Amino acid sequence: MSPISRIVRRTSSLLFLVLIIYFQSFNILASSYSVASNSPNTQVNHQSNTAADMLVPAPAVNGVSMNVFTRFEVSGRKLIIYNGNRETGGTVSEDAARLIVIEAPILSLADNIEILGVPADLLFVSRGSNKTLSCHQCSFDNVGRLTLTVAGFNSAAVIQNSGEIGRLTASYNGVVDINQLSAPGVQSLELIADRVKSIDSHN
Repeated sequence: MSPISRIVRRTSSLLFLVLIIYFQSFNILASSYSVASNSPNTQVNHQSNTAADMLVPAPAVNGVSMNVFTRFEVSGRKLIIYNGNRETGGTVSEDAARLIVIEAPILSLADNIEILGVPADLLFVSRGSNKTLSCHQCSFDNVGRLTLTVAGFNSAAVIQNSGEIGRLTASYNGVVDINQLSAPGVQSLELIADRVKSIDSHN
């Protein structure tokens, strides 16, 4: 085999390896949303030909929209949360929430999240011990109060029926991990956990 042929084969092999690593990294960083069975009115619209995903939260009860996921990972694509009027059977209802709750045992935020429509408070929560909520290079727009927490509170069923969140109590060994969070214009930022790790965050 000639030296030129060896170089071509080595270059091709290296390029193939780089492509494998690239696509593996892309899959790891891709957004992923799995709505829990006890949150049937929560909808996520993901289309590969758009620049953002759309979350339509469950209808609000006493101003609170409760949304439960088994996995909630925002990465590589913007997430838009719709908070406005809805049309059902030809009837338009004013259903904007004042508080949108997103609960998931696996919760990772690594891209821009924007509320489309009426501004609302956002509560991201992971329930239970030894859980981590991460927010790395995350940003938020059109949000009132932003809360990131690993905590116990009222059950999803209670909140869905009454709109009562209850008291947020930090869970044992729960971690809120913040790195480069940007939230210009928010009224307040609250981090509630047994342990908070924060690097270069600002609002």
